[in-house]
Order: sequence, then structure tokens, then C-alpha cells
Amino acid sequence: RKVGLLPQGARKVLDILIAILGKPSIVLLDEPTSGISTDEKYIVMNYILTAIKRLNIAVLFIEHDMDIISKYSKRVLAFYSGKIIADGSPKEVFKQKDVLKFIVGNSNVKS
Repeated sequence: RKVGLLPQGARKVLDILIAILGKPSIVLLDEPTSGISTDEKYIVMNYILTAIKRLNIAVLFIEHDMDIISKYSKRVLAFYSGKIIADGSPKEVFKQKDVLKFIVGNSNVKS
């Protein structure tokens, strides 16, 4: 099949897999689940992170989906207006008052 005919989630996975073929030491992902349906986002992240872990590649991703951040991050840096307002595990960061005021009502994240 032509890549253009693949579903959005499959195209994202393919793009990232092509990027890691060269076995870089780190991969930077900007909102890897944007444009993907809620049903597909966890499947896509599982495929991406499984491949990256197998190749021992570090990954840094920017994401606005708090559920994805909670499930797939070991360390979170929360920014506001160009400054770091929190740094720690997802559980620690999502409990901080400066962070909560920006995500309350925008996510299903439970602190």
C-alpha cells in the first residue's frame, strides 16, 4: 500500500521507525499522538516506545496529552512562558499547584 493510504496512526509509527533506522542516541518527538484517535494513541505509543527501547535509544517528547505523559514518562518538565515550573516524576509534577492550575479541567489525570 501507498503510505498516503495508511491510517494516521500507522503513518506516525512509520515516520518514527524510519527516523530510528539509523540508530541515533536520542529521538526527539513533538506531540507523537497529535492527530491520532483516542483509541489509537496508546497503541501508537506502545509501538514507538517498544522499538526505541529495543534499540537502546533515549527519547524526549513534547506532549500536551496528560494521559500520555502520565503513562509513558519517567521524568516531566512542565514549562510556562518559557520557564520550568516543575520537574520530577509525573506523579510529583501533577500534584504541584503551579501545574494543576493549567491542567485542571483539561485532562483525566488524577494526582
